[in-house]
Amino acid sequence: MRLAAMLLLMGLAAQAAGQGAPAPKPKKAKPPPAALDVAPTVWRGDFEEMLERRVIRVVVPYSRSLYFNDKGTQRGPTADLL
Repeated sequence: MRLAAMLLLMGLAAQAAGQGAPAPKPKKAKPPPAALDVAPTVWRGDFEEMLERRVIRVVVPYSRSLYFNDKGTQRGPTADLL
């Protein structure tokens, strides 16, 4: 009786092992990183010329708490204030 039960359990275990693991799910495509719409060029001007161009460039330090990129999205208090 014990031998039959042991053989039954071994058969069930072998059958379960033969099925294999489920297929892995395909990974989602990451969005492209944020990029500037304007080519970086040397430009010097006052507020009036900034209004004409409609572009403001801000230099911020890379920081874990103030400004950082999270999967291509600009995050942090500095990015929120701008």
